[in-house]
Amino acid sequence: MGGLDFTTIAVLVVAGAVAAMIAIVNFKFAMVTYVGMVMASCLAPPIDWQGNPVPTWIMPIQQRRSEIFALCGALLLVPMVFHLPRVKFGRVSVQGIFMLLIAGYAGFVRMIASDYPQAGIESIGFAALTILPAIIMLPSVLEDDEDVLRMFRLLALMSAVWAFCCAVQFVIRPIVLTLGGGYTRFQGMLANPQHAGSYLAVVGSVCLFLVMNDTKLRYRPLWIALTAANCLMLLWTGSRTSVAMFAMGAASILYTRVGSAILFLPVVAGIFVLGFNFLESNLADVLGRYGGGEDTRTIAWVRMLDQFYENPMFGTGAAEDTKSSENSILFGLATYGIGMGLLLVLYTLVSAFLMLRLYVLRFKLPGLERRMADFVIGFNAMYFAGAQFEGYLISRVSSGLAFMMFFASLASWLAMRARETPEAEEHHAADLSESALGYTEYADYGADPGVKIEADDRESR
Repeated sequence: MGGLDFTTIAVLVVAGAVAAMIAIVNFKFAMVTYVGMVMASCLAPPIDWQGNPVPTWIMPIQQRRSEIFALCGALLLVPMVFHLPRVKFGRVSVQGIFMLLIAGYAGFVRMIASDYPQAGIESIGFAALTILPAIIMLPSVLEDDEDVLRMFRLLALMSAVWAFCCAVQFVIRPIVLTLGGGYTRFQGMLANPQHAGSYLAVVGSVCLFLVMNDTKLRYRPLWIALTAANCLMLLWTGSRTSVAMFAMGAASILYTRVGSAILFLPVVAGIFVLGFNFLESNLADVLGRYGGGEDTRTIAWVRMLDQFYENPMFGTGAAEDTKSSENSILFGLATYGIGMGLLLVLYTLVSAFLMLRLYVLRFKLPGLERRMADFVIGFNAMYFAGAQFEGYLISRVSSGLAFMMFFASLASWLAMRARETPEAEEHHAADLSESALGYTEYADYGADPGVKIEADDRESR
């Protein structure tokens, strides 16, 4: 073990001990711990064309991302133990259970079908240490609207830290940020542009949601700047899938929120255009991808099907020769066999049913929570649409997995809130009166615009 690795491990141990002490005192510190998991999932060493890792200024942390992810998951157990009466085991989401089953099945196949059975045992233990505490603790710390907004703010601030890491790297050695796709596509602090794009699509949507809905207006300039920055980096990745994912998220956020807050979108666009002009020469090659129709997936899909046909029962067992991952279900079939494929299909179908149910229940929710429900539905559309072109549904450490743990918990919490809240006649009537152009400025409060303005003033205070 080198000196640098020892230093990194020592820092992690000290940070974990401090976080554990805070978690013992503060139950909701679990939110910060979870965001640590997300941050770890968004860091990975970039790989050059020969498959070799390329050093960055935070390389020791990137190389320890799995350990950090597991450490944060273990830290979620601390408040669970010391604040057991506050833990809501009944709120565990169905989607969270599926994530745990998928990870467990992957470990099972590795145990019985690979040359290294201990790797399967480690995989099962890793899932129990990360996914299990997260899907239990996240619904437990969500007690009101402010808790949800606090989580969104933490995720947005985390994206600012990630962008700062990229900015420092840009100053030190910018080529490291654009190794993928012919040295022109942005990948930031992740291993390739597709991973960076899917991450940026989600955090960009989170920041946009805060621009439109955060009750603390003093933070709005920050959310506007982060939305623009994340969108700019997203475009630079050249990932068409990720751009489409962001469009889905933005549509869900704007679905019922096109009132006065829409005026802030030109500001976001203005900041975005300024940044775009600054980087125009670097983006020229990337922009060509959006107008092109080249097929970058079919060969990978055929390769995964061939691997599945070679061993339909257990696939390759996560062997080293499984290189393609451009579709989660095909990746699951090729890597873990028919059982994993069926599990992933069932996961997708059950999630679609849950989102349909949430859409029906949203009519019982008040304004802000209804918009949260719309965003949850939009995120699920992003998540499963992106999974048709990326393999993150069965990834052990990925931003998609980390984000889904929270959004699945939020969906469960919102469904509970809808069941507890009597359906208000005026809210339902307001929904029916929404025009085809979208959400009116005073739809939730009746025909008098002054009532809406007064309510907005109270909300901002």
